[in-house]
Formats: sequence, structure tokens, C-alpha cells
Amino acid sequence: MQKQSLKVFVYGFLILSLVLGLGIQFTPAEAIEPVAVSIVVNSSSDEPDAEYGLPCETAVGNGVCTLRAAIKVANDLQSINGTLITFDIEKSNAYAPTIINIGSALPMLMIDGTIIQGPNLHDDSALVLDGHGGAFAGLEIRANNCAVKNLVIAGFGSYGIKVGLDSITVSGLLITGNMIGNLVPLGIIDKPNAGGIRLIKTNSAVIGGETAAERNIIAGNSGFGIYIQYGGINVIKGNYIGVKSDGVTALSNTQGIYIYDSSGNTVGGNTAAKRNIISGNTSFGVFFEGGDNILMGNYIGTDASGMIAIPNEAGGVRVGNSGPVYSGNQIGGSNPGEGNLISGNAEAGLALVNTDVTTVRGNIIGLDVAESNALPNQWGITLTSAQNSYIGSTIANAGNIISGNERQGIFVGENVLNASIKGNAIGVNHAGQAFGNGMDGIKVQYAQEFTIGGVESLAQNTIAHNVGNGVEIESAYGQIVGNNLFDNGELGIDVWRNSGQEGVTPNDANEADDIQNYPVLQHIGYTSAGAVELVGQVVTLPTETLKISVYGSDACDPSRFGEGQTYLGMFERTSNASGVIIFDINLLVTKAWLYYTTTAWSGSMGPSEFSACMSVYTYLPVILR
Repeated sequence: MQKQSLKVFVYGFLILSLVLGLGIQFTPAEAIEPVAVSIVVNSSSDEPDAEYGLPCETAVGNGVCTLRAAIKVANDLQSINGTLITFDIEKSNAYAPTIINIGSALPMLMIDGTIIQGPNLHDDSALVLDGHGGAFAGLEIRANNCAVKNLVIAGFGSYGIKVGLDSITVSGLLITGNMIGNLVPLGIIDKPNAGGIRLIKTNSAVIGGETAAERNIIAGNSGFGIYIQYGGINVIKGNYIGVKSDGVTALSNTQGIYIYDSSGNTVGGNTAAKRNIISGNTSFGVFFEGGDNILMGNYIGTDASGMIAIPNEAGGVRVGNSGPVYSGNQIGGSNPGEGNLISGNAEAGLALVNTDVTTVRGNIIGLDVAESNALPNQWGITLTSAQNSYIGSTIANAGNIISGNERQGIFVGENVLNASIKGNAIGVNHAGQAFGNGMDGIKVQYAQEFTIGGVESLAQNTIAHNVGNGVEIESAYGQIVGNNLFDNGELGIDVWRNSGQEGVTPNDANEADDIQNYPVLQHIGYTSAGAVELVGQVVTLPTETLKISVYGSDACDPSRFGEGQTYLGMFERTSNASGVIIFDINLLVTKAWLYYTTTAWSGSMGPSEFSACMSVYTYLPVILR
């Protein structure tokens, strides 16, 4: 009979004898709350446990309990109520970090409900696990409902915390209040882990929390800060990833958060307490290669105040890669607190690559959180080989602020299909103040079936004060309807198929240049209070239906073509057999605009550039093709 079994037998026999001898009669008792087994680590050494089960001691009768011994005992006991491992280690240098030097891989946590919790209760000092570069993880977990709290984990040649295995599913993990990476207190430096936290086939884990005490600092690792692979429905909230505990000083991981082939994860949340600071990393702040994940309410590329840039070097957020097409990811949201601040990154704030059905709503991309200064990314948003991307929406508060970036606010690139850009402010903040992007507001290149704006007020983008064009369309086919375009450095809309067509492209007689002709205004006049009449014509393909949009502006572009400060309305007309449309329309207006302009859109050739601007008081000759 094993020693432990013998102890249990003798103990039970003595209790039974006592009951029978005293004639005790039992009555039903109230339910007792289950209590976890408690093991106290009292030594900073690294020796193993001497025997099976309790007590925890490295030699029989010596009373010395190490962390290595405590984990073995927890695995031996297999307590159905869990095991709590705490630390009470006496040392001479009070309040200095309590350092446990780990010489080889610790036993894995194999029993559900095992909790390892710092700090050192003897003097409330930081409890440090130092791996000294050993090629193993700091803590490895293979059981459900385990927790790691308030430790410093540094110097491991694998991840600081590694959870799960390809063949094992783990759930219910809690990781809070830890410092994971090159963060050992009191100047003990050069202690990176190869990575911060890795979850493999893990579900329903929570990394971080909603108080400062629950925040993990995951920084200074030579690999990923957090890596989630397979599994899903995990939550990452309230952490600093790539910066120190001051929220200001960069201490890089490679990628801040990498989620691969894992779905249903949430990074951040809709309150300030759930916000992650994901900045200062040498690659991307966040990289999703999975579907149906949510990125919400985070600061990505700034400090904890949202006012100072701390760049992620490869960009703020990337969704998708060259492999499988993942769908259903959500960046931001339309409800209060759901939008991310994605600013100050060295490349794109947000890059969508080979994705499907991605929604981007309510984010600030390129300004500080107060929208008072530019914190530029290189590009605001880029799309490559992406399908069904929804940047903004007709839902209230779903529009993004995409302003102050070094290059284009939005770049829509090759093999993009069905990009919808609606309700955004591109080159301005919410108050309408100018923060132009350094090149075009939007550039579309080789894409198909894109939509910029719409006739509903919530669908219209404001695209203003950008250094280049408001919208530049290069060899791409889609729809530009509505929108408010003004005070851009070049044209409001520039459409071209080859470099010789950049700038204002003259109309042609038969549409041989494959660019939709702009309308020609011939007469504008007020017919009654609040009504304006516009007369003009446009040449297009025979029997082609055009959508002709009308705009009012306080000023005419220096090119004398466009822009369109305020969208006033749209009407449809179909050309005759010669391809000519002659129009005479009346619009109700709430303001007597000084200048009016128009654009046209056809299903065959896409959008036109702006017409020449015309004043009610000016009569220009007909511009023939």
C-alpha cells in the first residue's frame, strides 16, 4: 500500500473509532464551500519535491518548499477544488525582488484549477522567475481553469507562459497582473523571453483585466508579445504590450499580438478599463490571421494618454496574409468606446490583405485621441486583394477619422473587389478642422466595384484639405456618389488610365479614352426663392444611363474644375442614340452657393471628374468635345 493511502486509512479508522466510542449522532449540516488546497513556497531555491503528495518539501522533514516542488505536489494531489500556490520567502534584503533562478523546465500545470500567485507575501516584493536563457518556457499549462497572477517572468528561451498543445484543448485560463519580458525590477536587464504568452488550442482565456492591478506588462520579448493559435473566444484586455508600466517608454516585442487560425477573440473592449496599449513593437502592433475577431477600443501606436506617438514599426494593424482568406473581422465599432486609436505607426495604420467581409468603424487613424494634433501613420488604411471591405457605414457614428497621415488617407490597391467607403472624415477631424493627409485623401488603383459615398447624408464622406487629390482613380472602376470634397491641393476627383491623363482630362467626342466625360454647364439661375435651375449637356455612349450629381461651393478650384463642397442631389438621365444628354433640372437649395459643379457616373466607365465650376452670375460658352 502506498504511504499516502496508508495515512488516509489510519486517519479514517481513528475518526470512526472516536465516533463509535462517544456515541455521537450526526445531523445534516449546511453545505460547505469547497476549499482549494493551499501550498506556500518558502524558498527561492529550485530543488524538486522529495516524495509523493503532501507535505511540500525538498527533503524529508526539512520543511523547504520550492516552486518546482509545489507544482509537483499540486499535480500529485489532483485536488478537485484546485490548488493555490503562494509565496512567503524570507530574505535579508527586504523589498528587493525575490528572484527564483529556474535551471530547467518546471513541471507543467496538469491539474484543473491550479493557481500560481505572487508577489512574495513576506515583504510584498516582486516575485521573479528567471530562466537565464534556458530553452524552455517559464510556466507551461495543460489544464483548465488555471491562473497565473502577479509574477515577473523573464529570461526564458521559450515563451514566458505557454498554454495548451496541438492535441490538448485548454479552457478558462486567467493571466493577470504579470510582467512578462525584459522587465525585471531594479535594473536587472537583458532578460527577454523568446516570446511573452502563447495560447495553443485554448478557449475562453482572459489575459489582463479592468484594473491597474490586473494589467499585464508584456514587453521586451524577442518574439511575439501574445500569440494565439487555434482555439478561440479569448479576451485580451487592459494590458500594455510593447511599452513599460509607465505607458510611455517603448520596450519592444516583435509583434504585439498575433492571432493565427483562431476565431471569436476580442482584443480590447468598449471602456477605457478594457483598453490595451499596443505600441513600440518592431513589427505589427496587431496581426489577425483568423476570422470573426474583434479589435475594439485600443490605442495602437501611441502612449497611454493617446497623445504621443510610439510607433509599431511594420504598421498598426494587419488583417490577413497570402494564405487562407479570413472573414468577419471587426476593427472598431459604432457604439461609444468601441473605436480604436490607430496613430503614429511607421507604415499603414490598418492594412487589409487577402480578406473578406471586414468592417472598419469608428476609429481615429492619424490623429491624437483629442483630434488636436496629427500623429501620422505612413498611410491611414491600405487594401490589397481584399473583398467586401466596409470602411465606415450609413450607421450613425460608424465613420472613421482618417486624417493627418503622411501619404494617402486610404489606398485601395490591386485585386480589391467591392470596397465600400462611406461616412468618413478624410482630412478633417470631427469638428471639421483641417488635418489633411500628405497625398490624396483616397487613391484607388486597379480595383473593381468600389463605392465611395452615397446619396444618404450618413453615407457621404467629407474629403478635404488633403495635399493631393481628394479622390484619385487610376485604372479602376467603381462609383463615386455624393460626398463633400473641397480645399484639396489638387483636383477634387482625378480619373486616369495612363500617366498622360493625370490632372484635368478633356472630354472627347466618343469616349475613346475610357474615362466618363464630365457634364458641361451652360446656364445656372435662380427661378424662385430656394430653387436653382441648371442647364447643360454631357456626351457619353449611346443609350447610356448616367447618374449626374450636383454640388455647391463657396470657392472654385484653381484649376477651374470643381470641387464640390456640399452635395446637393443626384438625377438620372439616359443618352440618345448619338450618346448625348441635354438636361434642364431644378433643385431646392438652402443656401445660394457662389459656384456649382457636377459629376457623372456610368456603369460602363465609372466616375467622371468634376465639371468646370460655374457661378449664377457667369455665363460661359459651351465647351464642345
